[in-house]
Parts: sequence; structure tokens; C-alpha cells
Amino acid sequence: EELSGRIRIRRYRVSFPRSRILFGLVHRLVTPFLLRSFSFCPLWLRKILRYGQSRAEWLWLILQGPYVPSLIRDLHLNQHLYRKIYFFTWLYYPSRAGILGLEHKSVLIPTAHDEKPFWFPSVPDFFKSVSAILVNSPAEKRLIRSLPGCQQLLCRQAGVGPGEAFLQQADDFPSPEHLPEKYLCFLGRLTGGKGLHTLCEYFIRYLESSGEDELFLVLAGFRDKNLKLPVHSHILVMPPVSESEKLSLLRGCLAVVNPSHYESLSLLIMEALLLRKPAIVNGANPVLADYAKQHRSVQSFHDPDSFQDSLQFFRSAEWLDQSEHLLTLARKWVLSEYSWDKILNVFDESL
Repeated sequence: EELSGRIRIRRYRVSFPRSRILFGLVHRLVTPFLLRSFSFCPLWLRKILRYGQSRAEWLWLILQGPYVPSLIRDLHLNQHLYRKIYFFTWLYYPSRAGILGLEHKSVLIPTAHDEKPFWFPSVPDFFKSVSAILVNSPAEKRLIRSLPGCQQLLCRQAGVGPGEAFLQQADDFPSPEHLPEKYLCFLGRLTGGKGLHTLCEYFIRYLESSGEDELFLVLAGFRDKNLKLPVHSHILVMPPVSESEKLSLLRGCLAVVNPSHYESLSLLIMEALLLRKPAIVNGANPVLADYAKQHRSVQSFHDPDSFQDSLQFFRSAEWLDQSEHLLTLARKWVLSEYSWDKILNVFDESL
């Protein structure tokens, strides 16, 4: 237990760490079973199979972790102390177990995206049980309402906004040193789910087809040790950067790139637009595709050709003529849609 200003923070020890091997094995074995409806079975058999699905899903949740039964016990024993309990991220054991029995006090910030566990059989009832759901984006709301029986579910948009320090420095932060003059930039976790291998492949194909020899791709963040990226002289992989280094990288880039398959909101794109930087995003991701539909300063790609088209647009005379106006509109949209005043008002109304 510790204090941070006036905020009391209680931390709980996990009962056991996740075993990648064991969880990976269980995930491969039980996921196909959990995703089947068994609607063709007789009712008596369907009940048995659904009970089996429920047990298998809890095994999956416990092995995925973080398994913290002491936290769940404390929440239930001390629930009278809390007006509301906010659960961030729907997928993990603390939220799934914590909300059981506390539905009337629970507010869920799901950060949901389309992945196999989202379609497990108990998920619709879980979303319908909480007192309020605060989503990050319209695309996340559409996804949740696509669950069986959830079409009318009330979801308010909250999200997150840029930090105060970022806003204060955004207009006058210096450009980076010791980096190429022209580069695309991705900042975040360097993992398989971020689509970085595809990004590197499309970037290399662009260099080869265009004969471009001045443009670089800069990737910065915590790198998964299992992530293998192409080795190329124009692809620079950096370790995690500080907040000031992040601002510097964003300030100096030609465009920000987000190739991620899974997002409920992209703070990277928000920060890029606040700095009046254009963005190139994965058009197969509904959240990122929405940004591209709303703003010409965000271009989407689906294949190597559309990736090249996006790059060429941001280097065209048409873009240069309109860029100041379009980027100003996009910046105003971020400040309006994801201002902390608006976000905190939504949280206040959920109490």
C-alpha cells in the first residue's frame, strides 16, 4: 500500500506468474471448443457442453492471468467503501472475476477489439451485466453492440487524451538530431500484433519500386524478443524513448504510421494530429479506418499499392496546398473529441 498525493494505491501479488508454454497449449486446445455454438445438439447435450465451456473459459482466464484472488476477495469484502468500481480492460481475470457479484457498482472500460476471446460464449452476458460501459471510440461501440443480444447496450464514449505536458510543448518542441532528414515513425510496443512485419515489407517494396533512397522508417519502443523484423539499411529500430524524445521524433517525421491490427483507440495518431503531422494507418483496423474516413490528413492502406499511394499523396502538390488547413481541422477534432474535460465529465456521469 502507498500514497500518491491524495490517492491510496493498493497492490496485490499474483498467485503465480503466467506460463507461456502452459497457457499457449491450453489456448490452442480450448479456443476451438469455446468458439462453437453446438446449436445442432439436443438440449440436454447442449447444457452439458455449455457447462464444459464455462469451466474451460475460467481455466483459460486463470492461466492467462494476472491471477489475483486476494484482490477479488478484498473488493467483495470492502465493497461498501466504494461508490463505483472501475474495471479497465475486459479480457483479464481481475475484471471478469471482480465484476461477478458487484455488477451494480461496476463500470467497465473494455478497450475491446476483434479477437477470438471476444467471441467466447459468456462474453455477451458479461457486457450486459455491468452498470455502465465507457468505450474509447465509435468503432469499439459498434463492435460491442455486434455481440448477440447487445444491440441496444448503452455505451458512452470516454477515451483518453494527451498529457498536459505534451500540449504545452506541442507547438515549440525542437526537431530531433542524429536522425535522417526524411522518415516515417512508429512509436509503441514492438510486437507481432502491431503489424510491423507487414509495414516493413510494404516499406521495402516501396523503396525498391520507387527508387527512393532518402526515406527511412523509424520504429521505437519495447521490442518483443520473439519479434523478427527484416534487416534493412533504411529501417531503424530504437529502444523505448522518453517523453521528450517521443515528442522530438514525432516533430521531425514526414508522417506517423500505425499498422496495428488491434486498437480501441490510437493515442499515437491523436498525438501526431496534435502536432499537425499526417498519418498512415492500417485500413483493416476499424478504429484506424474511421480516422481515415474523417480526415484527409490520415490515409489508410490495405496492400502494398495503397501504402505507396498514401506515401505519394503526402508528397504531392495537392497535399502541400491543403496540408495546413487539413491538419488544423484534425487538430481541432482531437482537442474537441478527446479533451480531458469532456472525458472526465463522462466518468463523473457514470458515478
